[in-house]
Amino acid sequence: MDQPTPPYVRRVKTEGLWTKCENFRAIVWKKDLDANWRICPKCQHHFRLSATERLEVLLDFRLVEHDVALASNDPLKFTGTRP
Repeated sequence: MDQPTPPYVRRVKTEGLWTKCENFRAIVWKKDLDANWRICPKCQHHFRLSATERLEVLLDFRLVEHDVALASNDPLKFTGTRP
């Protein structure tokens, strides 16, 4: 009797490597798109950028957070009238 093929074997190996340009309606390789700062190399359509990606483009360097655990203190020992 034939065994059904498991889903991980049926999965396409190139899944996630390509994206479709909404403007040009063409398939673009994601590495080419990322190398061009998320601008379609065929029609110059600008794809959305995340906040981190936009900062990397604007500042020309990778963002590094410093003092992530830094918190302010309360030198006046303020307490409110309501709990």
